[in-house]
Amino acid sequence: MKSMSSANRFRDLMMAFSGSYDGLVLCDANGVLINLNESYRRITEVSDQDVQAAMGRPMHHLVADGIVTPSVTVEVLRQKKPVTLVQRIKTGKQVLVTGNPIFDGRGRIQAVVTNVRNPDILRLTQQPSEAPDSGHDPYMNSPRLVAESPEMIRVLDVSRRIASSELPVLLLGESGTGKDLVARFIHGHGPRSGGPFIPVNCAAINEQLFEAELFGYQGGAFTGASRQGKQGLVKLAHGGTLFLDEVAEMPMAAQAKLLRFLQDMAYYPVGATSLHQVDVRVICATNQNLADTVAKGRFREDLYYRMAGMPIFVPSLRDRKEDVSPLARHFLTNAAAGGASGKALSRAAQRALEAFSWPGNVRQLENTMQRLHAIVQNHEITADDICRWIDGSGFPESAAGFANSSYQQVKTRWDRDTLKQALETHGGIRAAARALKVAPSTVLRKKRKYGL
Repeated sequence: MKSMSSANRFRDLMMAFSGSYDGLVLCDANGVLINLNESYRRITEVSDQDVQAAMGRPMHHLVADGIVTPSVTVEVLRQKKPVTLVQRIKTGKQVLVTGNPIFDGRGRIQAVVTNVRNPDILRLTQQPSEAPDSGHDPYMNSPRLVAESPEMIRVLDVSRRIASSELPVLLLGESGTGKDLVARFIHGHGPRSGGPFIPVNCAAINEQLFEAELFGYQGGAFTGASRQGKQGLVKLAHGGTLFLDEVAEMPMAAQAKLLRFLQDMAYYPVGATSLHQVDVRVICATNQNLADTVAKGRFREDLYYRMAGMPIFVPSLRDRKEDVSPLARHFLTNAAAGGASGKALSRAAQRALEAFSWPGNVRQLENTMQRLHAIVQNHEITADDICRWIDGSGFPESAAGFANSSYQQVKTRWDRDTLKQALETHGGIRAAARALKVAPSTVLRKKRKYGL
């Protein structure tokens, strides 16, 4: 039998591509969108206008524009292996996507083919026990945990790997970075995921009652105690995870008892003489430098080493700029979940958000997006809206004085400072254009306009 001609093979491939019931997306070795089939449009409900605008563009540009979040193609090119994850489409749909690299004879990626499955199938896969393993899955089991930056992807990779172990985990990082979500992520991917997740804010518990709250007490153990006694938070976490947040605020007396508990997984309730055994995974978190706290005598050194079996640093939002826009869009989507009309971010608005330092981290960004969703009347949130409704102290020092300027002055000043910073950081017009995700001609025109 004669081998099939190249033309016939190509024709048959295109017929299979077009006739597939699942959505199919084809990108080249640079992540540029080449083609997608009719099933993709049906499943995602994207408009013809959006499809036409997306053709020939790199996938990371489509992520920046909020068309898809995250991009499985980008991950396949980074990891050089098949990747499965949950993807959110601009239309609001969530789909299950699997990207497969196509290699040439030298082991180089020639293209990435992505299979996109119907949301009805996705709903059947959202139980934790059936969730696909994706390396970093920002939506499965942790609907608010969005990770696009290399820094957060590493955090989730480490968290996933240690989730099945018995190691105590210590989460470090500034307030508002999402340490509680990382703790829930570890719980959700571990053997106790079916058990309770009990969060405890150590700074919010009265110092005199700390041991009783944590370990419970026998009836009549102290003045004011209930005659029936009370189960402690440790007991409530049996079979699951105990998350001790702000652990540096724990009183010294309670620290000694926590140390004994971590060593034996057993404790005495206040006033009790019998030992209670529990099966609990303990995750601790703090926004303080515990080594410094130990040196000052405010925290037990032996407890520090005991609970820091696996320290994980959760970076601040200013150190993972790639997460700002995806998080902002995610919070806007959540704000619209109650029936309110959805809102989008202009490209300039996304750059404004990324220029902000976010001293309150993810928590501040979430509050800001909720405020903008409620206040901005237009469908699209602009850079002017960002500058108007955000605390200007978080912008670079060169942007000081925004509050006393008109909106146009604010926009112009921010535009100039952003361009100047990009040129200084990346050292050339083309490199700056790539970083800002605009055409080199735009950078050149504005460079001349601002005399840079």
